[in-house]
Amino acid sequence: SMKDESTHQPILFEAIRQTTGAILELGAGYSSTEQIHLLAEGRKILTVDDNQVWLDHFRHLESDTHQFALFSDKLFEEYGRDWAVVFVDLSTWDQRMWAIEKLRYFAEYLVIHDAQDKNLDRLFVYHREYRTNDFPMPTTLLGSNIRTLTGINVEGASYG
Repeated sequence: SMKDESTHQPILFEAIRQTTGAILELGAGYSSTEQIHLLAEGRKILTVDDNQVWLDHFRHLESDTHQFALFSDKLFEEYGRDWAVVFVDLSTWDQRMWAIEKLRYFAEYLVIHDAQDKNLDRLFVYHREYRTNDFPMPTTLLGSNIRTLTGINVEGASYG
C-alpha cells in the first residue's frame, strides 16, 4: 500500500515509461531506488545522496549501468546534465533548488517530491502538480522546459 513518502511513485514511473534516456535519482530511498532500478533496467542510472551510510543501504544494486555517488556541488561537472528523468528528493530544499536550477533546461522531465507551497511552477514552461488519490499530500510536481506533458497519463493521481 502507498504511504505518504511514496506519493511520487505513479508520476515518477510514468516519466520513466515515457523516456528512454538516463535517470538521475537525487535522494535514495526505499520507495524509489529499487523501483527505478527495476523499471529502468539496462538504462544508465545514477543514485545520489548526501548521506554515505544511507547510500550504502542500496549499494547491492550497483552495476555497470547503475552508479552511486555522494552529493557534491561538482556533481554535474562530473556526471553531466544530460538526463531523461531527474527525481528530486534530496534531504534539504537548498540542495533540491540548487539541482533544479542546474538541470531545469537540460532534463526532459523533473519529478519533484514535496512540491506543495513551493511555487515551482514558475521554473517550468510545462508543469503539473499531482496529488495521488490515496494520499493527497505531499504533492509531486512534474516539470519540463523541453517536453510537453500532453502524452503523460498518470494512473491513480490527479492535478490542477
